[in-house]
Amino acid sequence: MGTAVSVASGAGAVGAEERLWGAVSSMTRLWLRRAREEARSVGLSLPQLFLIGGLKETGPIPVSRWVELVGSSPSAATGLLDGLEAAGFLARSHDPLDRRQVLIALTPQGQRLSFRLYTEMRRSFTAYCDGIPGDELRAAAATLERVVVHALACEGLPAGPKPTVAPARSKPVSPGPSRRRTGRLGGRGRLAGARRSA
Repeated sequence: MGTAVSVASGAGAVGAEERLWGAVSSMTRLWLRRAREEARSVGLSLPQLFLIGGLKETGPIPVSRWVELVGSSPSAATGLLDGLEAAGFLARSHDPLDRRQVLIALTPQGQRLSFRLYTEMRRSFTAYCDGIPGDELRAAAATLERVVVHALACEGLPAGPKPTVAPARSKPVSPGPSRRRTGRLGGRGRLAGARRSA
């Protein structure tokens, strides 16, 4: 009898994992679709949108460190950075304590865009949760938080709040003149809408 209960419990756990996997996968696809819509609305590509969001979290960061974190190739990174800089959303500067290091950071215009995009995405998520009782949302959040902690441990990453990159020894980047002025972001997307709404 004990064995039968154990097997049944194990089968139930597998079924629950499948349901959770399906729900997380569906939510990820939906979230990426929504993010693409927001990116297109301001003439950005999805990687450029993620870059703006990442810089909002990290603050000024060396280009080399950013490339390492996202696993991007230097050539691909250069294209993304050039496009955002030409649009006025990002600025490059030299670290005053190590001139070999080039720092990237959001300009005031980029910060405003980041806040706007975050607000829109957050509003969408609030709509997704509308009508679901608070106790169910709290239970779902607690479960996902535990899954995230376990996932980080499995990957050998530190648990706790999402890690950010503290730009050691660096000062905020003051926006300087763009090195290139074009009508497109890295060859993709018009900037008119972004500039009007920034």
